[in-house]
Amino acid sequence: MSVEGQSEGVQKEDLTSESDSESRKCSARILTILHDKKFHGAHLTLIAIDAIILLFILLIDLNVIPVSGNTEEEKSINKKKIEEPLHYTGLALLSLFMLEIVCRVVLEPREFISDKLEVFDGIVVTVSFFLDIALSFTSVSHAIKDGVLLIILLRLWRFLKLICFVDPMGNIEDNGCEEMNMTILNLSRVTFINHMQSSKWKPKRLVQKVSCLKVIEGDKEEIREAKDIMNWTKFKMTTDEEFLNLTSNCERFKEDFDYYDGHITDLELSLPIAYSILTYESVAQTERLLRAIYRSHNVYCIHIDQSSSATVKAGITSLVKCFHNVLLVSNPVDIIYNHFSRLQADINCMEDLVRQNKDWKYLLNIPSTQYPLRTNLEMAKILNIYNGSNDVEGIIHPGKVMKLRFSYKHVLHGEFVRRVGKRKQPPPQNITIVKGSAYGVFSRKFVEFVLTDKLVNDFLEWTKDIASPDEYFWATINHNHKINAPGGYTGNPEMKPWMASYAAWKGEGRCHGKIRHDVCVFGIGDLNELVSRKEFFANKFYLDFQPLTLDCMEEWLFNKTYSNSLPFDTFVYNQLPFIRR
Repeated sequence: MSVEGQSEGVQKEDLTSESDSESRKCSARILTILHDKKFHGAHLTLIAIDAIILLFILLIDLNVIPVSGNTEEEKSINKKKIEEPLHYTGLALLSLFMLEIVCRVVLEPREFISDKLEVFDGIVVTVSFFLDIALSFTSVSHAIKDGVLLIILLRLWRFLKLICFVDPMGNIEDNGCEEMNMTILNLSRVTFINHMQSSKWKPKRLVQKVSCLKVIEGDKEEIREAKDIMNWTKFKMTTDEEFLNLTSNCERFKEDFDYYDGHITDLELSLPIAYSILTYESVAQTERLLRAIYRSHNVYCIHIDQSSSATVKAGITSLVKCFHNVLLVSNPVDIIYNHFSRLQADINCMEDLVRQNKDWKYLLNIPSTQYPLRTNLEMAKILNIYNGSNDVEGIIHPGKVMKLRFSYKHVLHGEFVRRVGKRKQPPPQNITIVKGSAYGVFSRKFVEFVLTDKLVNDFLEWTKDIASPDEYFWATINHNHKINAPGGYTGNPEMKPWMASYAAWKGEGRCHGKIRHDVCVFGIGDLNELVSRKEFFANKFYLDFQPLTLDCMEEWLFNKTYSNSLPFDTFVYNQLPFIRR
């Protein structure tokens, strides 16, 4: 090669090297800016401005902030004049947020992907950005409008997550942030109600005495009116004897009581659910629960307490005969509070459900005093996310595990379980005892494992003379590495949420009903909070206490089930730490 050729090659290499060096310097400058505290402060300020704009648009759209005008057309024009500049300002801010996200993805992709909050932020901003652009050039239908409202709520929650560091369950340390979080939850409820009132599908009014929509919205006057009605009106309850006559004609009964599936999705059919239902009294309340959760592809086992009255037994038996997929437990027991019989009742139903049906994928055990907060479709979506994982409460804190319950032997004296002085031997293989709830969401593999594994059965035998074994058995099996149960969780159980059931315990949760056995019996004033809970079920309700409470819950669930178009946010469930990825 000539000297000139070599010289040109060296010059090209120098230029390339200089170009790479400049590129690295530019990247370093951008990263320095992105990580600078002043930039972070400015970023949070812009997010706050964006949140204020979104909140203002949402309040106008939901007619919380009225727009002046003599006619609807004039109001619509004035609303558009107000919303347009706000919309384009928000779009400009979104463009800045998009630029920041692109820089982070390009310059530090690993750090970006490893941070769940950043990924969530990126998804919300990206979807919002392209949706805003699309809406700038298209007319808005009801369906798109509902999508916009959902995106707005997500962007508002994004603001909370970035400012207040909200955990996946929505728990917030700061009191000011808690108020903002409750505001967004209330806006979610208003969005739901606004959808029901404005969409082509109209909700069914099951309750005529009061407006359940207003009660759910938290209207104090409507709640006061409902309480007055319940105080001065004697409500007619269907008696246990009447159910014998009502169920004598099964087809007529199912038609009159709205036992029909409506539209069942492929997802629901692929995830049939089994239920173990414990009942002691009131055929009417048991039937109300069954009606709320009934689907023809699911399967149900009802355990009637041996000490229940003859009319309750006859009424439940007659009810069960009307359904091909509802069975009575083959081996009922007399359930005594705090006694092993409570646990045995669920296990007996589980044995029957495993033997009778090979298709179900998950089992939920519930008493007749619970009521669902989720539709069957919503449950199927959540269980699909769970992917074989169990949802079981776990408590290991020494001050809460109540060690005396299982350190000493307990015996049955009449109808009460009493501790005797004799200490118990350690549990089989000295497994760690974990406390939890009697209720849970169990995968089929877990249930089959519980019924067949030797160590589990040895532990079950060991629990027969402790107090409240139902509060220790499931929690210990699910959270123990020595047992290694299918779908179990061996991390710190107190660091994960529990979604199976919600109860407002005395001194812990708000209660607008009454306290019984240290837990709230929900009243009409609790609906405003209950409809925004994320759990599967709420416990507990009494049909003869503030009966409009269950009536309105039924109307709300019915309309949510059959509207077929309301969005369901699964973000919370996707973040649960016990899920098998």
